[in-house]
Amino acid sequence: MHKIKEANSLNWNIYELVEQMDNKNINFNMPIQRGFVWDSKRKSLFIHSILIGIFSSKFILNKTKITKDGFSLYECYDGKQRANAIYDFIKNKYSLYIKTPRVQYGSTIYTVAKHRFDDLHESLQNKIIGHSLDVIWYDNLTNDEKITIFSRINNGKPVTAADIARIKVKSRDVLYRLIKHPAIKEIIKRGAIERCQDEDIIKEIWFMCYSKNKNLTQSAMSPILETNEISKQQEEEIVQILNRMKPLYIKTKVTNKKLYQKIQNKNYITAIAYGAYFSIKNNIDEKDYIYRIILFFDTNNNKQSTSDLYNQSSVQNTSSETNVKNRMSVMEKVVTGEY
Repeated sequence: MHKIKEANSLNWNIYELVEQMDNKNINFNMPIQRGFVWDSKRKSLFIHSILIGIFSSKFILNKTKITKDGFSLYECYDGKQRANAIYDFIKNKYSLYIKTPRVQYGSTIYTVAKHRFDDLHESLQNKIIGHSLDVIWYDNLTNDEKITIFSRINNGKPVTAADIARIKVKSRDVLYRLIKHPAIKEIIKRGAIERCQDEDIIKEIWFMCYSKNKNLTQSAMSPILETNEISKQQEEEIVQILNRMKPLYIKTKVTNKKLYQKIQNKNYITAIAYGAYFSIKNNIDEKDYIYRIILFFDTNNNKQSTSDLYNQSSVQNTSSETNVKNRMSVMEKVVTGEY
C-alpha cells in the first residue's frame, strides 16, 4: 500500500516564484529530474499560454527545512522546466519565438513575437507576474514517498535502481555542489550530464580516493553512499582535483580535439581524476601532471593508452575492484613519471 503525507497548498503568483528562485529557496536539481531541456519554441508557447489564460499545471514541492531566518527551503519534484521558462523570461534572457501568436488584452491586440519581457506592454507584464500558480507542497518526504511521487509524476513509469540510488545518497547536498564546479562542463559532455553521469563520476572519484572498497558497481557503491557522508575535507580535496583537471581538458580541447573527445569517456575521466588526486598528494607540479597524462593517452593507434595493463583493465568488467585497482596503480606511475 502506497501512503503519502497529505499535501498542502501555497498561494504564490509568478512574482513570488521568481523571488523564491532569486533567494535560492528552491532546489531544482532532483536525482531524477535533470537538465533544462525546453527550447525557445516550447518556452514561448508556455509564456503565451499564461498570457491567454490557459495555464493550469501544478508545481509539486517538498519542504526540506526552515532556515534560521525563517525561510522555507523546498525541493521541486514537478515544474522545473516551467519555472525555468518563467524565470528566464522575466529576467529578459530570451525573446518569444518569431511565430508566437498575438495576444488580446481587453480590447487591444498586442504583438508579442520577438519580444522580451521588458518589451511587452505594461498590462501584459502585470498579467504575467500576477498570474496565480497552483502550488502544492509536502513536508519532509521520506525516500519511499519520494520514489512513489516520482513514479506517479511520470505516469507510473517505474523508478530505476539508479534513480533510487541517487535519491538515497546521504551527501546529496555535497554532490549537488560538486557537479556545479565549473570544470564539469569542460570535462563531461552535455549529453552525459543530462544522463546524470556528472554525479556518477563524482561518486566514483570519491570511492577511488577515499573508500577502502574500490568496487565501482552500483550494487557495491549504493549501500556505502546511503550510510557514509562525504566529509568537508574530502569535498575540498575533490574541488582541488577538479581544479587540476580543468586546465588539462581546456588545453586538449584547443590543441588536440581527438584526444579531448577521447578523455571525455567516463573511464578516462575517473582515472585522470585519481591521477590528479595522487599528484596533489605527492606534490607533483600541475604542468608535469598535465604533460604526463597527455603523453599517456595520446596514442597513434586504437589503443586506449600506452599501458597494456591499463588497456586490459578498461575493456571488460571495468567496475570490478581488480580492474579499478589496476588502473589506479598505473595512474600512480604515470603521474610520478615512473611509467
